[in-house]
Amino acid sequence: DTKTWPSVLVATLCTRGVAYAALGKVKEARAEEDKFLQAVSNESLRGRLISNNLMYDPTGKCGILNVGQKLLRGEILYREGRLEEAFAALRQAVAADDGLHYDEPWGWMQPTRHALGALLLESKRFQEAKAVFETDLAKWPRNLWSLKGLAEIARITGESTKAEAYARLAAEASARADVSIGAACLCANGVKAESPSSVERQAECCSSSKSNRISGVSHPSSATMCGTQQKEIEKLHGGNSSCCH
Repeated sequence: DTKTWPSVLVATLCTRGVAYAALGKVKEARAEEDKFLQAVSNESLRGRLISNNLMYDPTGKCGILNVGQKLLRGEILYREGRLEEAFAALRQAVAADDGLHYDEPWGWMQPTRHALGALLLESKRFQEAKAVFETDLAKWPRNLWSLKGLAEIARITGESTKAEAYARLAAEASARADVSIGAACLCANGVKAESPSSVERQAECCSSSKSNRISGVSHPSSATMCGTQQKEIEKLHGGNSSCCH
């Protein structure tokens, strides 16, 4: 029912398009994009609000589905090898996402910086990717996806101490997750869920140390390891540790 559920239809088409693009099925992704562009012209969408935001703004200035439109465009262009156009579209998606009015939950549920940062990283544009992830962490502290991205950049560029520290923070952030996230975005080529690495497992010492302090049980080896990790993270963050408070 396109009159009653226009927003659901358009969001579904966008999501399917992004999924096809991430799988490398560009032809199918473009077909979904064509359906998306047709669906957003639905008169039933005109002026429709979800909480504080328009669902779609035909002028392109502000609207929840405008974010998805740019994200989908960028994902498709990236798989076509048109990298500069792809990153321009993804940056437009980020700007549109940032431009949404405050709402809880956030109007567009798929964070756009994850895709931009991960695909920049995959393209070996490390400094650009790093800036994206750092901005994301400033906006959403302790975000697992950006921590993963920064850990990977540090590993590739030979900053082993930073890589381990970011990996530990990511492990702590993912402690309650059903799967271990392998990259900053599942749209990255060849990414799949993986089991926790040995570095991530070491981060369990933080929670163990906390439990030991509460229960009054002392385990020097765990406390020593956690103290070492804490110092590394303090160096990483200019003296402010976010582990084992």
